[in-house]
Amino acid sequence: MKISDIIIKDRIRKEMGDLIPLEKSIHKLGLLHPIVVSENNELIAGQRRIEACKNLEWEEVPVTIINIQKLRDGEIDENQIRVNFTSDEQIAIADYVEKDIREENVKKMKLGKPSKDSLEGMPPNTTQKAIAEKTGISFDTLRKKKEIQEEAKTNPKFAKLYKSIDNLDSKDNTNSVYLKLSKLNRKRELVKKTKETQIILPKTITLYNKEFQTAPIEDNSVSLIFTDPPYHDEYLSLFGDLAKQAIRILKDGGSLLTFVGQTNIPEICDYMRNAGLEFHWPICVLHTGRASTMHSTKTMIEWKPILWFTKGKYQGDYVRDLVESKPPNKDEHDWAQSTEESDYYIKHLTIENEIVYDPFLGSGTFGVSAKKLKRQFIGCEVDKDHYDTARRVISNAT
Repeated sequence: MKISDIIIKDRIRKEMGDLIPLEKSIHKLGLLHPIVVSENNELIAGQRRIEACKNLEWEEVPVTIINIQKLRDGEIDENQIRVNFTSDEQIAIADYVEKDIREENVKKMKLGKPSKDSLEGMPPNTTQKAIAEKTGISFDTLRKKKEIQEEAKTNPKFAKLYKSIDNLDSKDNTNSVYLKLSKLNRKRELVKKTKETQIILPKTITLYNKEFQTAPIEDNSVSLIFTDPPYHDEYLSLFGDLAKQAIRILKDGGSLLTFVGQTNIPEICDYMRNAGLEFHWPICVLHTGRASTMHSTKTMIEWKPILWFTKGKYQGDYVRDLVESKPPNKDEHDWAQSTEESDYYIKHLTIENEIVYDPFLGSGTFGVSAKKLKRQFIGCEVDKDHYDTARRVISNAT
């Protein structure tokens, strides 16, 4: 049918977008999908194809004629009822396009017409643009998907996250999953460095790769327990074990400072009192980074509590009950804290050479503070990777 005979009435779609990729496709492969018109030659579907064909100076186009009562229903369904390519399919398209371009370049080289684009390393810009046009996503997004796909082959957690990328209802998208992968890779690099680095700990530092309940710590020997246990409900009973250990190993007048989650403060206080410790005071650690959200209580959390318990009566100096924290480096450990609070309270609640103890060592942050302030330090960490990281971090601290 002649293009000039097709009647185009008022359409829902006003913007034609970039027609150049479509024109290239039609020029190379022809019109893969005919224009759809009514029995009265009124356009139902294919206005972008018509405009591209006009730009290519076509006078006629293949058409399919159908009988439809409401033309706009056809326009809407053609554009809405379609299935996008999955991430796996986009990557397969990219591999095909890249292979095709490479083969074309090899042919040109054999004919004495070498390609201006290098075939080594990262695909050149022309290849990247071609891949982006075919897949409908940027080359950078595709690169991220490929890395996630590769991780998903051996990592069940990322296999699940990779599938969620294609789910429009999922909170996960390519960028958020890629951030998680980048964080995982940084941790792997840290573990690798740990194995390669010579670790020398001073005699004043004792670290155990075991459950804190089994650590051989002398009775009445520790001046300060400064720690950050996991807060989730399934770990709540650990506070009971911590309280029993604290009442045994703390000196008279010694302190236990523990980070806690706001939701479990009453239960934690009960554990401590039942073991014989006295509640001394709450401390506010003021966040300087982004606030987190507690949806169940509809609160924006701007601070974190430290509960201060003592064995007997506290006899030390005056200390502040508010400390301003700084965003910690979470590469070493998901629950890592900054050293602002540990520096301050270790300095003011102990003196040089006294023992500071952290039963939940993590990445060793509090051990760093103790070492800097010339205190003896004991730490426990049950996870081997985190234990190795803590050894390196404390060893390198100055």
